[in-house]
Amino acid sequence: MSWNLPQLYASALHRCSRTSCIFQANQPV
Repeated sequence: MSWNLPQLYASALHRCSRTSCIFQANQPV
């Protein structure tokens, strides 16, 4: 279940360019 949570969160962040950039920098994929 822990894997689905971050996956959904990533999708929501992807919608926000600004947040995605910040999140991606903090969490390397």
